[in-house]
Amino acid sequence: MKHKLLLFFFLAGLNTNLIAQTKLAASDSELPLSLFYRLLLELHPVVKQAQLMPQAANANLLQARGAFDPVLQFAYDEKTFDKKNYYTVKEGYLKLPTTLGLDFKAGFESVTGDRVNPETATPLSGLAVAGVSVPLGRNLLIDDRRATLRQARLFREQAKAEQDKMVLKFLFQATKDYAEWLFRQNRVNFLREGYRMADERYRAVRERVLQGDLAGIDTTEAVIALKTRAISLAQAETDLLNAQLFIAAYLWDENGRPLELNPSVRPVADRSALSVFAPDSIRQQLERARFSHPEVRKLLSKIEQIKVERSLARNNLLPAIQLNLNAIQTWPANQELLNTTFIQQNYKIGASFYMPLFLRKERGKLRMVNFKLLDQQWELDLTRRQVEVGIKEAANDYQLVINNLELQRQLVLDYLRLRDGEQIRFDNGESNFFMVNTREVQMIESQVKLAEMEAKQLKASAGLWFAAGQFEALKN
Repeated sequence: MKHKLLLFFFLAGLNTNLIAQTKLAASDSELPLSLFYRLLLELHPVVKQAQLMPQAANANLLQARGAFDPVLQFAYDEKTFDKKNYYTVKEGYLKLPTTLGLDFKAGFESVTGDRVNPETATPLSGLAVAGVSVPLGRNLLIDDRRATLRQARLFREQAKAEQDKMVLKFLFQATKDYAEWLFRQNRVNFLREGYRMADERYRAVRERVLQGDLAGIDTTEAVIALKTRAISLAQAETDLLNAQLFIAAYLWDENGRPLELNPSVRPVADRSALSVFAPDSIRQQLERARFSHPEVRKLLSKIEQIKVERSLARNNLLPAIQLNLNAIQTWPANQELLNTTFIQQNYKIGASFYMPLFLRKERGKLRMVNFKLLDQQWELDLTRRQVEVGIKEAANDYQLVINNLELQRQLVLDYLRLRDGEQIRFDNGESNFFMVNTREVQMIESQVKLAEMEAKQLKASAGLWFAAGQFEALKN
């Protein structure tokens, strides 16, 4: 292979299908749009940054779940003074919080000594303790721990929506840059062909001038036309090199190092890489975008998080009643600990009640949450409307490009017939060099315009997917 993509040496870690496409692209000195997308999704730092968002959300969820981790604790405290043991305290517990609001506890406690309060004293062997803490009223259905856990779960969807939005925006910009590269490549192709025709005509005109068939001024006109096209071609080639630089900036290897793009590589008008909505499916896309668009999904997740916050604020309006039930037994424990009669005779029980009389703090918090929820609901309605308008606008732009593209193709054929006809007249001595050159310039300009509109078609197609908030066509 004479020309190779410098980027393909790093693709050993990619899947077999991708490697096959890569080798094909390298062999043909082409970089299809579909392969370009896959390289971006596999290796570009922006995509890797976007992938951190769900991972961070999962870490946040793991942290929230930590509030329900079993806890093992042990404490030892002893005081001896003037050869007297004032107290020796040994406590060890295994605590098990649950998502139901109940906290279970099992453990051992020993409080002995000469100066120990009889209420807290235990037998010398200690006591085995097993009990449960039950909230009544406030914190029965939801508390800070459960609210944080629910919000962390919802935050995962929010992070996924943000990731999709970031990747979609990035791929949309990459598509526009690729379309510009494609246009500049096609423009260079047409201008090179135009320069070749001008050079051949110059040689033919010069020969005919030497033979006396044409006036010498025709040679000057041919030289002017040749130099003019040379200038246009040089500018177009420079623009193409700059476009290749933009595309090369998207290419990275698996080690996170930027790559250079071989100048011989060409873009490909890969029509199958970016499917387009059928006209009759726009309504379906509008309805789907009401729930699947990344911006909408993000707001829906935020609203659900605020609803959790509202439930917690409502919960705080209730009185806080805490009931603690514990069965106790001398250590080591025996099976009597499970006996109902035994529990009725050996237990510790406690209860607490707390409630502010005016609840101004709690009522103020609930009002603030309701305002926040109302604000986000209005934001959701506005976003859905903006998404709807964006899809319709993108669909109209795409349809306009398609209509004009067909007209431009017809114009190219018309200008080609005009140029060919004028060339025949010139060969027969019925026209002059100026008219032939004019017709040819018009033909080349129409071809360049066609290439520009084909690039616009690619941009408009990607714009439609971007407006709908979907990038299945870009990922696959």
